[in-house]
Formats: sequence, C-alpha cells, structure tokens
Amino acid sequence: MIRNNGRIVSAQSDAIALGANNELALSAPAFIGGRLALGANTRVTITTGRSHSILWDLSSGTLAGGAPVLIGNRVPVFYDPGTMLVATYDPTLLDVSQDALGDVSDALASTASRGLQTGDGWWVSAFGAAADHSGDIATLDRTVKIGGLATGHNFGAGSQFSAGLLAGIFTTQAGAKSPFLQSFKSDGTGFFAGFQGHARQWGGWLDFGVIGGGISHDDRRFVNHNLAVAGVSWTDNAHGSWFAIPHAAIGADFAGRSAWTITPSAQLRYAAGWIEGYGENGAYANATVGVRSIGVLNAAVEIAARKMTVIGPVSLRAGYSHRSFVGDRAAEVSLLGVTRFVESGNEDTGAFYAGAGAIVAVGARGWLDLDMRADHGEGRKSFSGNATLKIQF
Repeated sequence: MIRNNGRIVSAQSDAIALGANNELALSAPAFIGGRLALGANTRVTITTGRSHSILWDLSSGTLAGGAPVLIGNRVPVFYDPGTMLVATYDPTLLDVSQDALGDVSDALASTASRGLQTGDGWWVSAFGAAADHSGDIATLDRTVKIGGLATGHNFGAGSQFSAGLLAGIFTTQAGAKSPFLQSFKSDGTGFFAGFQGHARQWGGWLDFGVIGGGISHDDRRFVNHNLAVAGVSWTDNAHGSWFAIPHAAIGADFAGRSAWTITPSAQLRYAAGWIEGYGENGAYANATVGVRSIGVLNAAVEIAARKMTVIGPVSLRAGYSHRSFVGDRAAEVSLLGVTRFVESGNEDTGAFYAGAGAIVAVGARGWLDLDMRADHGEGRKSFSGNATLKIQF
C-alpha cells in the first residue's frame, strides 16, 4: 500500500508503480508528475481538501469496485469511468469573486465619499487596496489587490445639499497559492460611473449614492495533470461581470475639546454582481462554469475626529464593519462530462478598522487629500489608501 499527500515527480519513469491487488491512497494536496502504474484490482482512495485542482489518469490498471473511492468535503470531484480520469476543481476561484466584489465596493464607495468632500469643481483621485482573505477546509487563503483612477465634478458645496458625479477605471488582481504552486491567477480591468449626494439638516448629515460598472476578467487555473510535463498544466478563460453599488451613511458632528470635531456615523452598502458563464480552454480537461448572481452586504459603525492644524485639516477614525454574502450560494461546474453544483464557502466576516487622513495645500490653488485605512478581523485583513487632488481653476 502506498499513501501520499506530498509531491512525486518522475521525469523518465512511473511516478508510482503498484502490483496487483494493492492499494493507493492519495490525499490533498498531493502533486503527481508521471504515470500512475496501477496493477490489476487496485483499490484507489482519493481524499480531497484545500488544494490546487488535479487531473489524474488511472487507466493503467483495473480498479477494485470499478471506480476510485472518493472522500471529501465541498471540493467537487469529477470521474469519467470511460477514460478513468479523475479531476477536482479548486472552489477558491469561485469564492474569490465574492471577496473581490466586496473589496471593490469598499474602494469605490470610499473614493466617491472623499471626492465629494473636496468642494465644487473637478477633482482626480488615485486609489488602491490589498486584502488577505482566509480559506477553510475546502478553499485556500487568497489575496485581492485593487488599483485605479477616478475623476469627478461636484456642485452645491456649502449648501444644505451638495452632489457630484464621478467615473473612473481600475484593475484587480487575485490569486491563491497551494503548497506547491499557485492554484489560480485572476486579472481584471474595470470601469465605473456614479452619483454621490450629501444632505445636511438639524445638525446631522446623510451621504448617499450609487456606483455601477463592469469588469473584464482573464483567469488562469492550475491543474496538476499527472501526464503533463512535470505534472503542470493551465486552463485559461475570459469572461465579464457587472456590478451595482448603492450606499448610504448617516451621522452628526459635535464640538469636542481642543477644537476637535467628533463625528459618529453608521454606514450601509450593498454590492450586487452578475458574472457571465464561461468555458475554459488550454488544458486536456477544461471546465465550464455557469452564470452567477452574487451580492455582498456591508454595514459599519464609526467614530471620527478631525481638527485644523498648521498643515491643514487632519482626521482620525475607528470603527467596525460587518460583511455578509448573499445571492447564489452555488455555482454550476461541468468537467469530464459531469456536472456538480459547488457550494460557496464564504461566511460572514467582521473586522475592526482604523484610519487617518490629512489635507495639505498644493501651490496657491490646490489641495491634496491623503487617506489610509487598515482592517483586521477574523478571515479578513486589508490595507487601503486614497490620494485625491483638487485644483481650483
């Protein structure tokens, strides 16, 4: 009997060779490069877990019971008895779509809010964020990075109601590493446009707005195909998605000590996403993934303080945000002629955050608004920054 959950690569001979009436037990994150030489009546047991995708050829012998024994969790397993191929699909690639939608909504809503605070006229902003999201028994830890540019025009500053329009472009990068190789890479290029409003009445204020846009995705999924060179193969796919982000915040300003202004607030934001179905290409066995409708609901409470200093206004803030995942909880995945509905593993997450900002003069007619924020919670850690330039013409 042979048990393996590590890496075996043979360049010129069999990776594993067994005689008749034997047993082979493979467990994630096993990596096989080379032929699996199975004897007659071999009992093959495959235990899935958080790992890269696999495509293993079991056709060199005969299997006890006519098929491998498959033990696992949410990781989908596909077996074709005609070719005796067995494959898995790393569900991290599906879950990261929800992570990225939540992170994009954070970045765009923050950029819109900071832009409206610059007053009447045009502004331009550069923004970026990096987030780490924890996996579970079926999915890998993953990262999401965002960077973009926005511009907007505001009107009505100083009155009870002010508003602004904004638009921009951004990129996303997402990925996850298995113990031996990167499980997938996902690059996106997106655009957005939106409206932001601010109303004041009776000592309080209300921010509200909506942002919509689209993203073009280019994904690569690693597949450990044991008969590929060194066991390495990749699938590719290109698809699109759309999103809409309505958001609102309510708060009030209070005079504090030493000329500080204290502002408690509460925020609510919903990000709805629609992801096109797609088919992979480039590997021996490619998956087809169906259309999905996903959503991320974010609620936060915050306390902020700001003060005028010799360099300009400075601000500090701290709060707690809660992220809930809604929408389709399963995706239809087809591989080797078999279709499975793969459940999402994303659970609601909460994070405490802290941030700081400053506005400094740029020449005689300009201002630069700098802002940063760090989030830390169970399952989610992130850092984001924003630099908004305002020039008075």
